[in-house]
Amino acid sequence: MNTWRPLHSVILLLGATLVSVWLPSATHGQNSSWVQPLGGLYEDPGNWVPGTEPPITNNLIIGVAGAYNIGLASSHTANDLTIANNVDLTLTSVGGGDPQYLFSLAGAASISSSSLTLGDLSQGSLLDVDIERGFTATASDLTLLNGAQLTTSSSGSFQSVLDAAGATRSQAFVGGTSSLGEPSRWQMAGSLRVGDSGGAATLTIADGGQVLPDSLHVAAVVAADGSLVDIQGAAAGGEPSTLSTGTFNVGFLTAGGELAKGTVNIVDGATMSSGSVQVRKDSRITIKGEDSSGNPASWQAGQFSLNGGFLDILQGGQVSTDSVNLDRLAIAKVEGTSTRREPSTWDIAGNLRLGSVAGFGSLLVDQGEVTADTVQIGVGIGSSLLSVEGQAGSVGLLQATGHVSVGGSLNEAEAEASGELRLNNDHALVDIGGTLTIWGPGTVTLNGGTLRAIAVDHTHGGTLQTSGGRLSVDSFAGNLVNNSFTLAPGDPTGGTLIDGNYTQQSGGELAIDIGGTSFGGTYDSVNVTGDAIVDGLLNITLVNGFTPDASTKFIVMVADSFSGLFDNITTGQRLDTLDGRGSFVVNYGIGSAELENRIVLTDYLSSGVLPGDYNGDDVVDIADYTVWRNNLGAPAGTLANDLHSSVIGTAQYETWKLNFGVSLASPVQAATVPEPSSIVVLGLVLLCSPLSCRAKPAVSFRRRLAD
Repeated sequence: MNTWRPLHSVILLLGATLVSVWLPSATHGQNSSWVQPLGGLYEDPGNWVPGTEPPITNNLIIGVAGAYNIGLASSHTANDLTIANNVDLTLTSVGGGDPQYLFSLAGAASISSSSLTLGDLSQGSLLDVDIERGFTATASDLTLLNGAQLTTSSSGSFQSVLDAAGATRSQAFVGGTSSLGEPSRWQMAGSLRVGDSGGAATLTIADGGQVLPDSLHVAAVVAADGSLVDIQGAAAGGEPSTLSTGTFNVGFLTAGGELAKGTVNIVDGATMSSGSVQVRKDSRITIKGEDSSGNPASWQAGQFSLNGGFLDILQGGQVSTDSVNLDRLAIAKVEGTSTRREPSTWDIAGNLRLGSVAGFGSLLVDQGEVTADTVQIGVGIGSSLLSVEGQAGSVGLLQATGHVSVGGSLNEAEAEASGELRLNNDHALVDIGGTLTIWGPGTVTLNGGTLRAIAVDHTHGGTLQTSGGRLSVDSFAGNLVNNSFTLAPGDPTGGTLIDGNYTQQSGGELAIDIGGTSFGGTYDSVNVTGDAIVDGLLNITLVNGFTPDASTKFIVMVADSFSGLFDNITTGQRLDTLDGRGSFVVNYGIGSAELENRIVLTDYLSSGVLPGDYNGDDVVDIADYTVWRNNLGAPAGTLANDLHSSVIGTAQYETWKLNFGVSLASPVQAATVPEPSSIVVLGLVLLCSPLSCRAKPAVSFRRRLAD
């Protein structure tokens, strides 16, 4: 960013025109009228009536129809400025000496059925226009080019307005830089209204332009339906087109239901910052895409209310806000990735709330990432929905650092509201750092993916419905019925306490990871305070490069009473680990050699095969990665010690990663898998597929969980 001149010591980003036309009057001095249809110098007395250069106190009237240029060879001050009657005027500084001149108005400025361009089209000298009492454009065009600056420097009580007349809307364009790299800039104290009582208006900020009002209203009245703000791209030097404002309102809804819709687009690397935000019914804000250097379109805002409107964060767009309310049929999407595979993101510093007494709200996360402190789904009235999904290699993520409630607030159920948290496919990940409470009107749907929580409170009559997926929870209050998902204690290893009964049906799976000898710490365990009934599958995997000793016992479930049989193992029989490295004797229930109310793994026996040892030297190390990389796409069976019956690809890589550092000659816990940067140092080229190339370790870890 270039250093600003002392006259303009703050970054201003604006985009509109004043609400009330300030007409000249005797109380503001005499009138000076432009009479030269060919344009000319401001300082030439012959271009004005009454034949003198306008004094400081005079009002300026430019009403000679036609297209022309008025040049200023020095700085000037006047009172009001009125441009009307089909004037197409370019106002610029000319002459030698200091190439920048200041044109000051002690009053207001208005344009009616005309156009005004500020800035030398040849990108020569600069011009600053300083207006004391606001600016209004009615059915007119305002253009700031090549480093021109327009400033409204009075108190915040004066407005700038872009208005329409009949079918003709006002349009403002702020874009481009000077030959010295100065951006075109519209800055103002007071509010800017894009669209007013006369009709809709448009503000475009492009090519590094900057606009800043104290507050911004888009389609502020019913008549302004269809008003538009477009913030596009960046300057050639990389500076983004920018809008910065305080209070930001889009759309208008009267008590009687009359509606005005506004649209705001922040695209292709453009940026916006604002204070509190209100987006009204059917208005839409889109944050989308990146510039040629990979900088995302972004918006940083304060308290955010989407009252029936639409918010689309797409193609790698990034939004950061304070607390968020989605209600009155509001629909928000965080969807897709950029061309560099960066996800669309919404970072919420406080609470995310879906629903209110005005109606429900919905949020779809598809290959995007949403983070919040707390989340409330289904508050007030109506049926609110938060749905998470993704695609292979691009997980959808909802992460809450605190508590999440479904079907009510954080403290109580909502009698007239219902809510649903839905994991929609195998590439969804919900990570909750506190308690997930499912109130009576609430539903948590696990159709795939991974639901990870510190605690789940399922004691209030809510619904947990599943058709796949993975549940990883430290404590679960209530009875847990596993009819179709995988219960996976730990992250990756740890314990789950079920304060109630546990029933695993034929479609369920209990997944136990063994990575050490610490009960509920380095190996998974489940403690059930009530009864346990099992069916379905018990699957065991060795993790963290750990090789058990044959004399070690692993107690992986304890219950008050135990009944049932797993489909894949009866008591006293040997069960192979999923990684193919060995097997355990499993004892549980009636006929167990151990206590009947627990599942115990004993007598580990190595298979003599070391999966991931693709060069057959009895150790899984960097050399095996090289062998895997050199055989990508080769037929199944190409690699030594490959237990997968698939073309060489992601599955074989995951096996190598799982067993990295394990040696048949030295069965001890293995070394940590090297980070991608370490492998690069060793001269290996990591592929983005199947490896993650993003520099966000925590998110990348969660993606590996869900994929």
